[in-house]
Amino acid sequence: MENDKPTSVEATTPLAQQTTWNPELVVSGIAIYATFYLPSGIDYVFNWLLSEWTHSNEFLGVVIPNLVYASLLTGAYLLMAGFSIHLVLRAIWVSLIGLSAVFPQDIQYDKLVVKDLPRREATQEIFGRLSAAVVRLNGLCSMILSVTLAFAMLILNIAFLYAFFLVPVFVISTSLPKQSAVTETVFWVLFGILLIPSLINMYLQYFVKGADELKRKFYRFNIAFAMFLFPIGYKTVMRVFYVFKSNTSTRKFTINIILFSVVVYSVLIVMIFVATINRTGNMLVWPNRDYFTKTHRAAYFFDTRLYDNLRPEGRTINEISLHQDVVNDDFARVFVVYQKSMDEELKKQCKPKDTTAQVSRNTRRAFLAAQHLQCWQQFLQVYIGDSLYTAVDWQFAIHPQTQEKGLLAYVHVGHLKEGRHLLRIFTPIDKSKLTPEDDPSRPRYEIPFWVSRRLK
Repeated sequence: MENDKPTSVEATTPLAQQTTWNPELVVSGIAIYATFYLPSGIDYVFNWLLSEWTHSNEFLGVVIPNLVYASLLTGAYLLMAGFSIHLVLRAIWVSLIGLSAVFPQDIQYDKLVVKDLPRREATQEIFGRLSAAVVRLNGLCSMILSVTLAFAMLILNIAFLYAFFLVPVFVISTSLPKQSAVTETVFWVLFGILLIPSLINMYLQYFVKGADELKRKFYRFNIAFAMFLFPIGYKTVMRVFYVFKSNTSTRKFTINIILFSVVVYSVLIVMIFVATINRTGNMLVWPNRDYFTKTHRAAYFFDTRLYDNLRPEGRTINEISLHQDVVNDDFARVFVVYQKSMDEELKKQCKPKDTTAQVSRNTRRAFLAAQHLQCWQQFLQVYIGDSLYTAVDWQFAIHPQTQEKGLLAYVHVGHLKEGRHLLRIFTPIDKSKLTPEDDPSRPRYEIPFWVSRRLK
């Protein structure tokens, strides 16, 4: 009956596991605090990338960045969930450790008021010993933390791969003529560089018999290539993978992989859905009010991001802004963000004159600035109500709050009556790219404002 005696948690827990819980709590606490800043950081980086480097609204300019954006956002939320679950479970584990210290004799089933012996045995079988539960919970916490950290490294590697794969495409294409053709060429070349080693390795493994030395060398090359593409903890991620695979049955490992994949891809689909909504402007999702519609049309939905005095700190403009929602002066300050993707549209509308004459750099720069502003004057057609404003004086500017590059103008509103007005900006439309769902009469930008003379 020696084995029936209660055992302490320390006696049943390996020394290495006893000493890991303290640093685990520290790591989880710091990680949770850090990961809460990830979504906003990812959003800021991708807004900057789309604004500064994406010169096209086609596949490479929208679809691929949205997929990577959704993947990183999925990783950020899953990391938050993983570290939070670990912290909660580890807190439960600590509380059970304290309970076992107060009652070292564990659960005494013979003293429970259960007269029916089968029922008592069933209770003991279901709930077991406290010490055993503590050991299992300790192992579960360690596994969750290891998987979460491995997943964090995987997400960082995805970000690195994105930088390796697409940033050179944008940089090279924006510095050369015929940008679209160059972008597609560079994209497919890099895609081939990534895909060919995997195809060769698959061919050698499944279709070539013998040649063990060649297979071994090429496998080592594939590992080195993978370490180059995934430089952040590649070996650590693979070690975690091999530990779980070699210490669990094939059936259990497969089920766990399937469940984990279902969770990841479910969150990814939601994030892609959200990213698409944010980019396309269709924001009518799961309405919980029969007569409330959230839309990107500023004429119908009041968006605080459109006004400098109401925009939440840390949020970017992306399109257009006014200095305030209630204007009590004779002029309203309008700022239009200059997206890199607008270059192709401007080139179709404006043909700057040749400036290769032997003039100083400053003179040439001033001459180009004047020409470019004239192009913007023709490109941006400003309306308030039904009135076209032809004398809008645009200037290049960097927004003081968001540091976004764009065009700034002071539009005269001193003659307007008190009340609500709608400022609309139209740009030339490429009819060849219109879809049946597009409305050619819809302005590119619109922003409501209110005029008040009483606040002067």
